Amino acid sequence: MYPAQPHLPDEVIAAMVENSPVPLALSDQLPKGVQAQYVPARKTIYVRNGMDEAATLCAIAREQAHASYDVPGAGYRRQAYAAQSYCAAYVVAQKFGLDTSGFKFDKVCESWAGKEPQEQRTFLGEVKRAAYSINREVQRSFRDMDQVIKPDEFEIGKGTQAKTEKAEKATESR
Repeated sequence: MYPAQPHLPDEVIAAMVENSPVPLALSDQLPKGVQAQYVPARKTIYVRNGMDEAATLCAIAREQAHASYDVPGAGYRRQAYAAQSYCAAYVVAQKFGLDTSGFKFDKVCESWAGKEPQEQRTFLGEVKRAAYSINREVQRSFRDMDQVIKPDEFEIGKGTQAKTEKAEKATESR
């Protein structure tokens, strides 16, 4: 297998949009401080228009993680998965080489510090599942892009006139 090729943030965003588990829509109407929001009732992620590429990518990753936790019949509550989605966005950003210095984990650490080891393992498993799911879909999109039909440098030309004439004579003699 060949090593993964680095991709520009806009390429990663395009791949995330193309293979998103739910539709994405740009919005100028999101409340102040909201970069993106998964709305379960509409099964749509609304993304603030005009953010830089890194913020857009991380916000989409976080909301795709939220969408992955919204399993029919499971009673999805946004706050129950806020920390996991935040951490999954961090993992995705790291995977694609983005600056992750803007991520702050003090609240995540505070809220999970006193939990039982099994709860912490469950938390980490949920982060891993969401991050891997997002990465898998992005990688699938990149593979699909690589398999687009392109002209080959070796082309088969027209046959020679002599072979065509032989075929015509053979047809006439029948």
